[in-house]
Amino acid sequence: MNSRHLVRVALGTGLLLVSLIAAGCGGVGPGGREVGGACQTDRDCARTCFAGDSHYPGGICSARCTSDAQCPGGTACVDDLGGICAVLCAGANSCSGFGRGFQCDSENRRGAPGEVTVCRVP
Repeated sequence: MNSRHLVRVALGTGLLLVSLIAAGCGGVGPGGREVGGACQTDRDCARTCFAGDSHYPGGICSARCTSDAQCPGGTACVDDLGGICAVLCAGANSCSGFGRGFQCDSENRRGAPGEVTVCRVP
């Protein structure tokens, strides 16, 4: 390998690492400020803190929606709280990081027929 190739590999790896870190800091998931993070006020979230619902005890960062098109990747628009983006459930343990009681649960879709499985307290 020549030095130019090594520099390109190092830069590519560094950019990938920065992208992964940025995605985890404020996006979607248990610590996500956009959708999924626990919250007490709107200041804790990129958009809105929804609190006082038994399906999301302790509050959850999310956004109002009328269809999936208004939600970030990895989420779906569900009927909870009049239409919010909720984190999609990828498997049996994918909701454990959200807190006690969270699990994969089916909920009616908003703006589309049928149900979708999301992380919430049933």
